[in-house]
Amino acid sequence: RALGYQQNRISREELAAFEGTTMDLGDILTYRIPGIRIKRDNVLMGLPYCIEFRGASGGSILRGRGTTDPGCNSPEVYLDGVLVSNPSSLYPSIPVETVESIEVIPPSEAGSRFGTGALWGAIVIESRRPGRPWSSNSQEEAPAAAARRFDWDLEPGNHPGGRVFLSALAANAAGVALGLALSNECIRFRNPGFDSIVSDCSGEGTMLAAAAGVAIPAVSAAAAARWAGDTDLSRGRFMAATIGAAVALIPGYAFLISSRRDGSGAVEAMGSVMLLIGAPFAVSVADRLFRSFR
Repeated sequence: RALGYQQNRISREELAAFEGTTMDLGDILTYRIPGIRIKRDNVLMGLPYCIEFRGASGGSILRGRGTTDPGCNSPEVYLDGVLVSNPSSLYPSIPVETVESIEVIPPSEAGSRFGTGALWGAIVIESRRPGRPWSSNSQEEAPAAAARRFDWDLEPGNHPGGRVFLSALAANAAGVALGLALSNECIRFRNPGFDSIVSDCSGEGTMLAAAAGVAIPAVSAAAAARWAGDTDLSRGRFMAATIGAAVALIPGYAFLISSRRDGSGAVEAMGSVMLLIGAPFAVSVADRLFRSFR
């Protein structure tokens, strides 16, 4: 029993190993505690998600007092002794640096300690400074959150960078071709000698055509990279990879437009490199740096 207790508790020393990484509280729980799983309805970073004990998926009209999601059999969560009303929002938002320890009590034991409200177990979180109100907008904690990167020492193998880049390269090239084909249905140059672009579509159609030129290759490359970089423990964050691709695609298109206006071959080559090489490279870097545990 003593061994089981130790397995269900994460100390400050253990939590310190995850500081400065992309792992939030839910990722740490699923990585360190047997029997815990994450149920996500989206792939965006920072949005609420459900944590359950494995085997707690059976439907029931009884739910923990802190559970607001009818599709989530969430354990009750106590932060410094206070019941958290919406734990699904707490997991991705509380900084690991502010947590002193986490104790996970399985359903078989939680009822005797916390009553019938803990039907699906309980999670007890102690902060490093109990009683101090925490805000996700705290300027003091923002730099630490912004600097988080995934720690590959937690993985048994290295990041499959070559496979990720080649997959993103192929998907991005196909996406650029399709995006340009759709954009050209609306957008064209009036004359190569003029700094002017005209559209044969309505305002909404023009905006959609321009967005397609960026969104299609960005989403395609990000999806391919996420698939190619998937491991048994973690996967790349889709939104981070999509943003990385867009950051390279937008200036790439700008260079191409500029080259058509002034006929510069060097500028055109730079734009092509940004579109076809820069975007998949940015996606590959994002897939390595920004990941979440399965």
